[in-house]
Amino acid sequence: MNVEKLEQLLKNKRLYKKTKNKNIIAICPFCGDHKDDRKKGHLYISIDENKPIYHCFINDCSGNIRQLVKFLIGDNSKQIDEIITKDEILNIFKNRQKIDNSKIRPKIYVDEQNKKISQEKYDYLNKRCFYKFENIKKLLKDDILIFDINHFFEINKYNENIQYFKDSYRDFLSNIYDNCIGFLSKHKSILVLRSINDKVYFKYYKLKLYDFNENLLDYFCIDISDNLMKKENYIVLTEGIFDLFGYLSYDVLKLIDKVKIFAAGFSFSYQSLLKSIVYDYALYKNKVIILSDSDKQVYKYNKFYYNSKHVIENLKIYYNKDKKDFGCFPNKAVLMCNK
Repeated sequence: MNVEKLEQLLKNKRLYKKTKNKNIIAICPFCGDHKDDRKKGHLYISIDENKPIYHCFINDCSGNIRQLVKFLIGDNSKQIDEIITKDEILNIFKNRQKIDNSKIRPKIYVDEQNKKISQEKYDYLNKRCFYKFENIKKLLKDDILIFDINHFFEINKYNENIQYFKDSYRDFLSNIYDNCIGFLSKHKSILVLRSINDKVYFKYYKLKLYDFNENLLDYFCIDISDNLMKKENYIVLTEGIFDLFGYLSYDVLKLIDKVKIFAAGFSFSYQSLLKSIVYDYALYKNKVIILSDSDKQVYKYNKFYYNSKHVIENLKIYYNKDKKDFGCFPNKAVLMCNK
């Protein structure tokens, strides 16, 4: 590991505080560190060659140094190797004698059967997408929509959470199988079940498939693979999945050719959502666009911006002109905030 180059990188990013004993102390690029500038410097980066890790004591961010460097400079393997190579990381961690099985991410299976859509479910999605679902379907390159819930449960029958869910709704499963569409989160730790029938016991259920990283958020994501290498980091955030689908139906802001990632966090926690995207994709300075629900006033985003501005180059917040959410038609985006 080249400590001098690592220190210089942190200085260039205005994160470096000092080097003390066997650690570099820096401002955390993930969480923004402490709100008081005088107290910034809670990211500890080990320069011990046997412990190439970092840890933030504010929000408990942690990982290996190569991940940190990638986060700061992007996916440039040559520049990353100049600071720390893959082999340096692997040689340390491959010698671990014990593996904590509780932290191994369980496999979630999706196959072709899960993608077979009934006419009723297709009609529902097409209606929710203002008869433009085929346009959106072209953007869905991963196995993130589950149409055959019964089959999905069967091929993942050893998942304890799925089994518990089936036991809890035993008398209602046929309705769930027939009337629900599943939306898988990026890391497949959450399956959102959405009913296409108002008579079903619930319209919406968030089924946790396993415990994800407690410091990050799993989320629904459409990454535009062809755009991931674009120089500008455009990210679109919404609360709900159908806010994304509603927007993508007509792309009123002409963003599809610019945006790298469209993401929904299943809640108003935009700070956690952005933090998780930034970590997953190693994106540092981002042009963030929020397609806001109509019940959120602009001032409610102040905390999000303050706590996330270290990874935001520009923030724009849009509302639907008709004072409805973006999952409603028509969606005419009106700029409400630009900073």
